Amino acid sequence: MPTQEKQANHTAELEEHLSALEQQRRLAGEAVTGAARRIEEIAARQQEIAVAVVSGDEGAIAENEQLEETLLIENNRRKTARSAAEQLDQQIAQAKEALAGAKREGHRQCAADLARERYEIEARAEANMDALLGTLTELATLDGRQRRQRHLAGREQAHAEHPLDRTLYDWLSARLGGVHGYLGLSISPGTEGRPLYELDALAVAPKRL
Repeated sequence: MPTQEKQANHTAELEEHLSALEQQRRLAGEAVTGAARRIEEIAARQQEIAVAVVSGDEGAIAENEQLEETLLIENNRRKTARSAAEQLDQQIAQAKEALAGAKREGHRQCAADLARERYEIEARAEANMDALLGTLTELATLDGRQRRQRHLAGREQAHAEHPLDRTLYDWLSARLGGVHGYLGLSISPGTEGRPLYELDALAVAPKRL
């Protein structure tokens, strides 16, 4: 199983565990609230029958004894629920920390995979650049030969006409520069989107048969 998939499964397990803890914490909170409410009700009832109890009313005395037993039970329940809530708060904090760490690890692994993919893309770019530089070297050699022939044909300024470096600069700037380009190069008017052979005044398309 790929590393990212394993990490995703681990993260999902941690999220499920955290959800279960939070549900248990809600139940513990409800138990604390319920016990507290019943304790208040018992106290209120004891207040109501207090006079009868001290007056020796047997029914009131018996009821009060039952209330005391119930009060003890509810106090223990509240104590237990509070203890559970405190423990769950700690467990939830730990679970959240573990989940956050797992998510960071997931992002780290994803970034590492993207870094390897980036390397592969840049390796292709390097290979393409090597091919381009080889082509431009071939073009530069031809450019020198062509200018010599033009000069011998009577064009005294053939060496200075339409310099290749300027043509290449305009072409590369149009392809790589501009607002949405990869380099901070200005695009010369009329060059954007045009192929090199259209920008090069010394290039002539072969005649079709």
